[in-house]
This record gives sequence, C-alpha cells and structure tokens, in this order.
Amino acid sequence: ECITDQKHTSFVHVASENDLGIRWPWRLPLHRQYVDGVVTDLPDALLTVFGGDCPPVYLADPVRKAVGLVHAGRKGTLGRIPAVAIARMIVNFGCDPADMYAVIGPGICVDCYEMGDEIYDEFEEQWGRDDAERILKRYPSGRYHLDLREANRMTLLRAGVPEDYISVSNVCTACNADKLYSYR
Repeated sequence: ECITDQKHTSFVHVASENDLGIRWPWRLPLHRQYVDGVVTDLPDALLTVFGGDCPPVYLADPVRKAVGLVHAGRKGTLGRIPAVAIARMIVNFGCDPADMYAVIGPGICVDCYEMGDEIYDEFEEQWGRDDAERILKRYPSGRYHLDLREANRMTLLRAGVPEDYISVSNVCTACNADKLYSYR
C-alpha cells in the first residue's frame, strides 16, 4: 500500500519499495508529506487516495507496467496534477502517454460545485481565458461552478493520453451523498 497525504497540492511522489506499507498519517515520512499523487512501476503495489468531492484520476501504462493515482481537487486540477503524474511516469519509467489509459473517478459534478468569483481568476491566470470559459460556468445564482471532470479530461488529452483511452465517471459524490462521501 502507498498512500497520499492530500494537502490539495500538485505534488506527485514516485513510490519505491521503501514507501510500501507506511501507515498514514502518523508515520508518513517527510518526503511523502504534501503529496497528492503517487506513481510506481512496482508490481502488486496498491496506490490509495481519499476523495470526498475531489475525483481520483487513475493512470495505467500496460506497456511499461506503470501506474499512477492522483487526488484531483480544485487546487490539484488547477496545477494540472494528472499531467504532473504523467511527466513523472515518462521520466522515471520511460512511459509514453500514447500508451496510457486514464479513468477519472467519481467526484462532485459541475451542477453541485459552486465557487466564488476568485476561482475564475485563478483558472484564467493559470490556464487562459478560453479554458476558464470552458470549465467554469456562471449559474443563475451568480456564482461560478467548476467542471472538475472536464478540466482533468482536458489535462489528460493535452498530456498526450488518447481520447479513446480516457473514461470519465458520471457519478457525483454530492448527488449521491447517501452512498458516497461528500463534503457538501
């Protein structure tokens, strides 16, 4: 088992044999703190993230036999954490994004993810106006709603994962709070 610390960052750790079996959070070593993603090529390693409304993004390269898992909440998505994980897999395991499969797991849907105006400014600054317009919608309430699914899908595509190799869950944690955990 290799678990993340999850402080809403875009830091990704490359797991080695020394990282397996460390119980979180009480014995998490310094190099594993503030990590929201893990990649490895260790066979039989179990990668774990927690998510309430933040979707997990699973990565698998069957050619190089490497995997990754990231916690893609608002801040990680803003920092393009799936692309950070893919870059780590390229550098450390020789992966090619064209060989990778990705799954964006359950998380809060755009209809439920209401945010303040500052979210638009953050994404416009980091991603540009066109992308901010694509992933943020102003609802009748006057507040912006963030589409984490689409933002992470865009990140995966731009990192080189083929569109046909990306699967996106349509399960919303907030809409299904009776079955899944939600902070909302």
